[in-house]
Amino acid sequence: MRRHVGARFVIVGLLAVSCAFASAGNAGAKRPVVNAKAAGPKAPFYPSFFGVSAGAEITKLPDASFDREMNLMHHIGVHWIRAVFPWALVQPQDNSPDDEEWAYVDRLVNYADALGMQIDAIIDNAPAWAEVPPSPPTDCDTQPNFDINAYAAFSAEVAARYPTSVVSAIELQNAPNLPGTWDVPNACGYTRLMQASYTAIKAANPDVLVLTAGLGAQNAVRQGVHTIAGHEFFAQMYTYGAHGYFDVLSWHPYSYPCTPSQSCTQSRPWYKNDFVRQLMVNNGDGAKPIWATEFGAPTNGKPDDGHVTEDQQNSIMVDGLNSWVALPYAGPMFVFSFRDFGTDPAHKSNFFGLVSNDFKHKKPAYFTYRQIALGLKAKAK
Repeated sequence: MRRHVGARFVIVGLLAVSCAFASAGNAGAKRPVVNAKAAGPKAPFYPSFFGVSAGAEITKLPDASFDREMNLMHHIGVHWIRAVFPWALVQPQDNSPDDEEWAYVDRLVNYADALGMQIDAIIDNAPAWAEVPPSPPTDCDTQPNFDINAYAAFSAEVAARYPTSVVSAIELQNAPNLPGTWDVPNACGYTRLMQASYTAIKAANPDVLVLTAGLGAQNAVRQGVHTIAGHEFFAQMYTYGAHGYFDVLSWHPYSYPCTPSQSCTQSRPWYKNDFVRQLMVNNGDGAKPIWATEFGAPTNGKPDDGHVTEDQQNSIMVDGLNSWVALPYAGPMFVFSFRDFGTDPAHKSNFFGLVSNDFKHKKPAYFTYRQIALGLKAKAK
């Protein structure tokens, strides 16, 4: 039986909303969940189309910053939050239920529930106790530096713990086609992780949507390791048996420094949308949707690194929202990200936010997002 999550109170404007969850027995009374088998979006826009990819940071923010970010996202019409559920944060010592620490994750889920939001939970950040020596990169059973079965078991525990009206989707890692969690990207090894995790999650909660890891990026060299472009990695996943082990493709269709309607950077993932869709059709997954789980543009950085002005960020976002919702296979779009991660211009990754790191500056895209998502005239608040 799904466990209750401790109640807390959330201030939304002047209202205090109780966040205690209903038990599994009356979870059906919750608002409807996006259906993975739906025919596609209902143009021009619908409330659950709008998401933000907030990443790992939001889960562990201090209460004041957490409250502010959550309520500002609600204020501009964000419905979906894509956030990391850090495995190491919950199970820092071992996988014994007596040693688990769910407080930060419960806070996020409770708050989202109170605000009427849904969560796409990325399961990532393995604990030290689950580490295993990586196998050779030439081996089809290549694993990351953690035990795949332990990862699957934790993913299933998340699926069983929370009602699908709130934690509606579980995403199996992020960007395994890039170096990081995997010393060397390996589509076969990742597919093995997906097969184990999908089976465990569906046994625990058949109603939750299971997303592939977010895929995108181009062929490049990062940290001395060759990345695999997202569309190529996805094709390899099918070769190794991905069919039947996901409900939704999580896709990162970046186009910057161009708008999606332009064709100046054909290597960007946006221009591979039709390719990945055709892969799904060819492999019997034509009825499944694609979610744009990251889309945006950085507004600062080093010279010639592809960053754009704030007005250009706004134009890219508007064109992206309008173009994505028109695709018959498209699900929600998650803007990356709500808040700048930092202030160091040496790294453009710090500046994808709709607002500055200290919340003091709201970029034009913040107000435009609100205007589109809420259908209201944007007001500076």
